[in-house]
Amino acid sequence: MKMQCSRQCMYVIVRLYIQAGEDDAACKTEQCDITEKKGSGSTSTSDKVNDSDCENTDDRNTREKCKNLSISSDQDHHSHKSPNRKFTNGPTDTGEGLTMGDMDRVYTTLRQYVRDWAAEGAGEREKCYRPIIDAVKSRYPDGKLVEILVPGAGLGRLAFDFASLGYNSEGNEFSMYMLIGANYILNKMTGPGMVHLYPWATTSTNNLKHMDRIARVNVPDVDTTKIPQGTRFGMSAGDFLEVYGKQKNRFDVVASSFFLDTAHNIVEYLQTIYQILKPGGRLISLGPLLFHYAGMSDQISIEIPWEDVEEIMEKIGFVMEENKDISDVPYIQNTKSMLRVFYDCKFFVAQKPAL
Repeated sequence: MKMQCSRQCMYVIVRLYIQAGEDDAACKTEQCDITEKKGSGSTSTSDKVNDSDCENTDDRNTREKCKNLSISSDQDHHSHKSPNRKFTNGPTDTGEGLTMGDMDRVYTTLRQYVRDWAAEGAGEREKCYRPIIDAVKSRYPDGKLVEILVPGAGLGRLAFDFASLGYNSEGNEFSMYMLIGANYILNKMTGPGMVHLYPWATTSTNNLKHMDRIARVNVPDVDTTKIPQGTRFGMSAGDFLEVYGKQKNRFDVVASSFFLDTAHNIVEYLQTIYQILKPGGRLISLGPLLFHYAGMSDQISIEIPWEDVEEIMEKIGFVMEENKDISDVPYIQNTKSMLRVFYDCKFFVAQKPAL
C-alpha cells in the first residue's frame, strides 16, 4: 500500500507540472512552439517540432553517481505522447503509462528551478554562468547588435541574463520537460517569487533535518518581464544539430554551460558551432567531459580527453584565446544535503578567425 501511495503522489506531481505548461499551449501533446520574447512584449512563432523529438537528457549528477558505483540501469530515451497516462513501473514507455524515467525527468526539472531561478541557486550560477557572462561583457561591452546562442539552455536563465544585459539572445533546448518549465517561468510570471516549490520533498536520503526535506523555494528570483526594449530574446525547440546544422555565420557568440559533453559525437558539435559563428565570433564554454551517452550500449558515444578536444578544435579552425580550470563547480545541488557532487571544469574562449 505504501508503494501505491508513493506512485499516486508522483503522478499528482507530474499532472500539476504538465498542467502548468499546458495553460499557454506552448508544449501540447504532440508539438512544442518556439517562443520569442522582445523588450516590448512577447510573441510566438509557428515553427514546431514533434513532441517525440523533445526527449529529455538524464540528470548528470545521477549518471555520475551510477558510474562511480558501477550501477547499470536502463536509461531509455523514449518518446512522450499524451500526458493523460497512468503511472507504471516498467523501465520503458509502452504508451500505456508514466515510467520511472518520466518521473526522474520531472524531478530533475523541478530541481533545475533552484539552479536557475531561485535565490538558493545564486552560488551555483556564480560558478557556472558568471565566468561566461564576464567573458562576453569584456569582449562585447556594447550588447547592441550582438547575437548570442545558448545551446542546452535548460530553463533559460543564462539566455535570459544575456537578454537582460541588452544582448540579442536565443536559447536552444531539446527536452520537452525543460521547454515546458522555461515557457512557464518566462511567459507566465509577472513578478518575483510567484511560485513556491518543494524540490527536495521526494529525497529521503542524506538529510540532516526533517525540515530540510520540505524546505520551500520561491521562484523566480527576478522579474522575467524586464528585458530592455528592442532586445530580441527567444527559445528554440529541437536537437541542436538538426536546428542549426544548415545555418552559417549567424552568431557572434555561442555560450555553452555543461553542454558540449551532451553530444553523441563532440566533433559534430564543434564543427556546427564553428559553422554558425560569424567570422571573428567566439565559443565561450564551461563544463566537464562526463559524456551523456557513455555506457549506453544502444547509443553512439565518442568519449575523448580534453587534450584531444583541444587538438580537434585547432584542426577545425578555432584559435584558443583563454583556457583555464575552474574547480568545485556544482550542478543542481541541495546545499543542505549530506551528499553533493562537484566537477573540475574546463573554461575556455575559442575564436573563429575573422576574414
